[in-house]
Amino acid sequence: MINKMVTYKVKQESLDDAKMLVRELVENIKLNEEGTLLYRALQQNDDPTRFIHFMSFEDEYSEEVHRKSNYCDEFNVSILPMCDEEPSSTELNRLAFHD
Repeated sequence: MINKMVTYKVKQESLDDAKMLVRELVENIKLNEEGTLLYRALQQNDDPTRFIHFMSFEDEYSEEVHRKSNYCDEFNVSILPMCDEEPSSTELNRLAFHD
């Protein structure tokens, strides 16, 4: 299993557009990615311009399907100009879970 976290901060004036893009991305993931076991997009309470995406993929192939999807590309191309800071990606080890 592959676990990742992506964090980014958008400009205040782009907040509504960013939230719309996130919702569209997650909907496409739900419809098209059987190997994506978990995808959660969260917005920070104390700074609503900060977003965190947690994702778990069944295997490397599933992650590649996600990364190479047209909707993932479209999201990245659209969200990057809205960002105040460069997005950061972190690989995570599974330690303990409760779903």
